[in-house]
Amino acid sequence: MTGSARNIAVISLLLLLGGCFVRLQDIQQTPPVRTATFTGSHKTVAACIHSRLGGKVAGLEFGEIQDRIAIYDSVKSLSAQGLSHYSITIVKTGPTQGVVEWRTLNNQGAPADRAPLADTMVKRFWGPVQECIEQGKKPD
Repeated sequence: MTGSARNIAVISLLLLLGGCFVRLQDIQQTPPVRTATFTGSHKTVAACIHSRLGGKVAGLEFGEIQDRIAIYDSVKSLSAQGLSHYSITIVKTGPTQGVVEWRTLNNQGAPADRAPLADTMVKRFWGPVQECIEQGKKPD
């Protein structure tokens, strides 16, 4: 392989890999599939959701808990059920209240072949969120 052919191959591979990389900002640009309001501590609700779903967390910069916390992850193995990436955003809207938004993305396969979000995914991801919202209403 010549030097220029190798360079083209490397650049093509990097572009291909770069096209597969989904960032939190990409997920956040989609409209929410579910939203709910809550009363109680947004920190408590976020900690509960994270303990049940796992994932990465944004909103804990410099050791400080921000008013907006996002829990997100890639779940590409679930793309046949309409979900390859998700984010759950917990937003503090007042001293003891907030909003939770669930956004999903399914970028696996051709757009026409992508599966719609299955009810099992709603139960698996939104069910724990609803439970955490109820738990957050209880006094600490």
